[in-house]
Amino acid sequence: VYSLKIKGNWKKIGGEGKYATYEVLPVSPWNYALLKKNTVHPDSSFHVKYLGLKGQPWEKNNAPIEITTTAKIDPNWKRYGGSAGPMPYTPYWEPEKLDTSVEEITLIPYGCTNLRVTEFPVRN
Repeated sequence: VYSLKIKGNWKKIGGEGKYATYEVLPVSPWNYALLKKNTVHPDSSFHVKYLGLKGQPWEKNNAPIEITTTAKIDPNWKRYGGSAGPMPYTPYWEPEKLDTSVEEITLIPYGCTNLRVTEFPVRN
């Protein structure tokens, strides 16, 4: 399972020492939609990079493998209650066209992330 590589800030919300409680908030975009053309031809649209093991492999910047592809920000997908809100629904056979620009996104192993977006809507 792979998740979006997101930058986040840790914020202490309570407690002290080993009993402290933290939350992680995104400081980079997270609400991406995969492009339908990429899901139709994943073999040529998703690129795997093997980076090898270094340091602590479960840290975001030491992930031993990355998958890159292209996506667009979906402005209709917003945070709700401190988490990613429900994904906007559009039928797969007739995905909504987004006017946002195409960007490259990076997916890393789920265990290497603190903020985990692993499911994406599909758009044109």
